[in-house]
Amino acid sequence: MLELKNIHIERGGKLLADYISLNASEGQFLSIIGPNGCGKTTLLHVIAGLIKPRDGVVLIDGLDARRLTSKELSKKLGFMPQKSRSVELSVFDMTLLGRKPIFGVAPKKADFDKVEEILISLGLGAMAHRSCATLSGGELQKVLLAKALAQEPKVMLLDEPTNHLDAKNRVEILSLFKEKAKEQNITLMAVLHDINDAFRFSDSVVLLNHGKILYEGAPKELKAVHLEELYGTSVKIFENDGLRYAVFGV
Repeated sequence: MLELKNIHIERGGKLLADYISLNASEGQFLSIIGPNGCGKTTLLHVIAGLIKPRDGVVLIDGLDARRLTSKELSKKLGFMPQKSRSVELSVFDMTLLGRKPIFGVAPKKADFDKVEEILISLGLGAMAHRSCATLSGGELQKVLLAKALAQEPKVMLLDEPTNHLDAKNRVEILSLFKEKAKEQNITLMAVLHDINDAFRFSDSVVLLNHGKILYEGAPKELKAVHLEELYGTSVKIFENDGLRYAVFGV
């Protein structure tokens, strides 16, 4: 379980988090939505221990993240940044890197077996020996998911994991993240660009703007007025075959 208690962040004189508190349980997919520059990525960086907040605490399974060593934290938390570049490592070796916090100095047979199992489960078995530098955007995101799963984290942070992906790959990647989070009881917190992706895949949605939470709760309870306040434009929410979607500027 992930808990944020009274997180306060100011950077360059700009308020990015105004004593924010929220929590996400095991197996839950929580999406953070908001306009550019509102502090979404900064909040993930605080949770990942990359930025120290002015005030507040992050708890992972009830433990204060500040009191964990980097090795202890890496065993509990995985982080996929927004910008990922291709490298010359093979798909297998890239995935194996995710187990570094577990095996330490050198991998064992169990580590190799775990990587093979994960790659097969994600449909990546046939490309295990391909260079990551040759992969498409969708394929690379799958490999990064494999690497994150190999780490066996309690919490996984995703910063716009579908950035630059086409519609087909976007749906496939988010479906895989949700499926694996449920299977392995991983708390999943993702910054998403598209509210309609959040409607479809999230268990809970947080609308963040000017350092404040405008809405936190189930996607089905989110109303057009919340999105209008967030983005400053007219919004209509429609439902079809059990799916909700928002149209802006109408």
